[in-house]
Amino acid sequence: MKKSKWFLPAAFLALLTGCAGGKDKTVQQKPERTILFVIDGMTSGLHQKAAMPAFTALADSGVLFREVWLPLPAHPAKSDAYPWTCSIPNPVLMSGTVFIGQDSVNRNFIQHSFTERPTGFFVNSVSYVAIKDGFSIYEQLPKGEMKPHYTDEVSVEAAKKSILADNPEFIRIHCQGLGSAGSRNKEEGHPYTNNIWYPDSPYLRQAAYTDGVLGQFVQWLKDNDLWDGTVLIVMGDHGQADAGWHEPYMPGGRTTQMVVAGSGIKKGEIYDYAEIIDVAPTIAWLQNVPAPKFSCGRALKEVKEGEAVPARVPQRMKALDEALQKCHDAGIDVSGTPGLSVEQICKWHLEPQGTDFAAFVDAQVARADELVRNKK
Repeated sequence: MKKSKWFLPAAFLALLTGCAGGKDKTVQQKPERTILFVIDGMTSGLHQKAAMPAFTALADSGVLFREVWLPLPAHPAKSDAYPWTCSIPNPVLMSGTVFIGQDSVNRNFIQHSFTERPTGFFVNSVSYVAIKDGFSIYEQLPKGEMKPHYTDEVSVEAAKKSILADNPEFIRIHCQGLGSAGSRNKEEGHPYTNNIWYPDSPYLRQAAYTDGVLGQFVQWLKDNDLWDGTVLIVMGDHGQADAGWHEPYMPGGRTTQMVVAGSGIKKGEIYDYAEIIDVAPTIAWLQNVPAPKFSCGRALKEVKEGEAVPARVPQRMKALDEALQKCHDAGIDVSGTPGLSVEQICKWHLEPQGTDFAAFVDAQVARADELVRNKK
């Protein structure tokens, strides 16, 4: 792939060492299992606008991150250049790095860190097959039809059976319904067209439905004496624009919210900011396994009882997204400036950049400022 002036100098591109933030070796008492419960398309603040008592109860009994920032949620078509079957944030979530074009990144997801006990991935969509590698157990529930996208309980029921039969140490449950419902708000001719917040819109109905599935799952864990050994992380893989779907430059799509609750987790704490690249190293730290090889995030240690809150949390993902938005809003020619169209957004993810995310963001923010300044 041709290099562009948008990217960093060759000397920096040659850096292939891991970020210090993803290499924590602290040993601490681990839970029996960590479950990553992904509600597709859950935007930040959703539980304050929709009927989501289960999510709200978890937030009250655990730790809520109001905003989790992620790469602009582009969804390029699968191709030789973009080998993923899902949007950019999903391989970023599992690898802990925005540089998903690095060689062997798909063999260095968080699930690859577990070697002693099984891992499981349960999903009601065909879109996530590219991130299944490394899971001991993978169940993709739909058989070509769309209906399972909205019946999120099928993912949860499969996970429950596996928890009892296989006792996985790490589990990802993916509920596709909310994201699919959000896309229905783009349908023409309805009162809710282009407005996910319209009363009784598909998005709000599905939010309540999926929250019910979540609440039943938490109760099942408690009824089976599994809750005290579980850390449950509930988050979206991306957010949702007010008009529906997650176009990269529409507000709402680039942030989600996250709750961490369960064994050894603080109760009733609220933090303002985290990044999607923090999730994989946090799971690794909780379970005392190595963080993924290319991870650039930090372990969110502040979720655990007895752990201090960082005095300062760098907001690099937000800075990068806002720099790209600034260029977009200024109308800079996307044909000559990589990083702006859907295809070009994914391009820098696919280059073998190295793993110094902080330096990368600093360079891109400076470059965006220069481009906007020159256009004026």
